[in-house]
Amino acid sequence: MPRVRGAQARKDIQLGSSLVYLVSFSYIAEPLQTDTTFSKFLSGVDEDFRHVNLRNLKLRQTAVSDHSMVALTTIFPNLRRLDVSFTGIRKPSLWVKQAPYLEKLCLTSTAISSAELCVTIHSLPRLKILAIGALGVGTSPNTTINNTSSMTLHDDDLALVTDLLAEHGRLESLSLVSNTKLSLMRSRESRALCRMISRVGRKCKVRAFLFLVATQC
Repeated sequence: MPRVRGAQARKDIQLGSSLVYLVSFSYIAEPLQTDTTFSKFLSGVDEDFRHVNLRNLKLRQTAVSDHSMVALTTIFPNLRRLDVSFTGIRKPSLWVKQAPYLEKLCLTSTAISSAELCVTIHSLPRLKILAIGALGVGTSPNTTINNTSSMTLHDDDLALVTDLLAEHGRLESLSLVSNTKLSLMRSRESRALCRMISRVGRKCKVRAFLFLVATQC
């Protein structure tokens, strides 16, 4: 039987009956230019089909869209770990409630708004690992992490996220790398990053806070 291309699982997974036992899937093909590949895949799947065993799905640096994620989270209802970093994802609120068991979510370098981020966090009561580096950058070739005008996460937004995560109480790992608009203000009252570290960060097992911070919290 032919092997599944693009899949990285603990064991080699073959097409056929064993496919239903697939636990991890990582799409590692060449960068996609459109959402066509996902659309073709979805068009061939019965609308009642559910792959209940899949736990880990990595779609990093692909052209997956929110539209495709609505379908994918329906097909894979028991996802625990999802990576859509460096993709065209903008509105996770459209599909995240269909993945209520998510424990890890990577949204690094996606063009989602702070409001979308808050809705996403609120919708995932089991979330333990969150990566939200370089929010707003997206996948445009004309946008880089050095372009601060593209960033969407500000100190005021971080304050809202901090309150949500503090109330959430389950977070173990948080990455806020390269959100270059954070902590540009140096006044004590506006040190949102310090408040985040105090209320949420110190409780995490893993932290990644890389900012333009000159003062100590």
